[in-house]
Amino acid sequence: MDKEKYRFTGDNAIDEPLPAEHCRQLLQLINSSKELATRAINAKNKQEEITQAIQEGVIQDIDN
Repeated sequence: MDKEKYRFTGDNAIDEPLPAEHCRQLLQLINSSKELATRAINAKNKQEEITQAIQEGVIQDIDN
């Protein structure tokens, strides 16, 4: 399986085949980035929910 080679296509094409392990690492990096982005979006949404609850008086802002 380590002998498998893949190529990028399109505008970012490369002349040399990319080893399968490099492809796996790249895919892992992409998936990690997607997970971090999802976490950031979820945190932002939670922050907005808390801010809205404070504005509506549902919860109290302990800093004020």
